[in-house]
Amino acid sequence: MIDPKPLWNFDDPKSSQLKFEQLAEAATDIKDKAILLTQVARALGLQGEHQKGLDLLDSITSNSPEVQAFIHIERGRIYRSSGEIAKAKPEFEIAAELSRANHMDELHIDALHMIALVLPLEEQVTFTIKVIALAKASKSEAARNWVASLLNNLGMTYTNLGNWDSALSCFKEALEERKRIGEQSRIFVARYMIGWTLRNLNRNHEALDYQESLLQDLTEAGQSDEYVSKEIEILKQLLEN
Repeated sequence: MIDPKPLWNFDDPKSSQLKFEQLAEAATDIKDKAILLTQVARALGLQGEHQKGLDLLDSITSNSPEVQAFIHIERGRIYRSSGEIAKAKPEFEIAAELSRANHMDELHIDALHMIALVLPLEEQVTFTIKVIALAKASKSEAARNWVASLLNNLGMTYTNLGNWDSALSCFKEALEERKRIGEQSRIFVARYMIGWTLRNLNRNHEALDYQESLLQDLTEAGQSDEYVSKEIEILKQLLEN
C-alpha cells in the first residue's frame, strides 16, 4: 500500500495536486490509485476548493478499509477547513477506528491528532497527552515521528490556556524530537517557538539571546526567517523601553 505523505509539498498544494493526479492516472494497483485520489482531494481542500474535494472523495468506490480510512480523514479535513467542525469530528473518529483496526499506526495517530484539533480547548490537553503516549509506544517509526508535531500542538493549547510554563516544556521536548528526526528546517521552527515562548514569559534578555543565536544559525545555513527577524525587533524594542 502506497504511503502518500513523503510525496507531499504542503507549501505548494497545487503542485501536489498535479503530482497525485499523475500518479493516480499511472497507478496499476486499484488500492494505491484510490489512496492517491484521496490526496488529490486533500490538495483541493487546501486550495479552498472544498466541494470539489468532497465530490472526488464521494466518487471513490473502493470498499478497502485502508482506503476508507483515508477517505474519512480527508473528508474530515475538508469539513474542518471549511468551518464545518460538527461534521469533521465523526469523520476523524471513523478514520481513527479503521486505521487502528487495520494496523495503520501513522494514519491512526494522524486521525487522533485531527480529533484533538476539533475538541473544545479544555479537552485538548488530556486527549493530546494520550495520543502522544500512543505515538511514543508505536512500533512504527512514522507514527513515532508524530510526537514532535503533537508536542507542538500541545504547547499551543497551553498558550491558549495561558499556561506558558507548560508550553515551554512542550516546545523544548518538541525540539529534542525534531533533532532526533533530523529535519533541519523543522528544527529551526522548533527553536523559534522556544524563543517566542520565552518572550511571552517576559524572559526578554534570554529570548533575545536565543533568537539571535537562531538567526546566526539560519544565516550560516543560507536561510532566513521573517518571524525570527520580527521577534528580534520586538525584543529589542521591549528592552529599550
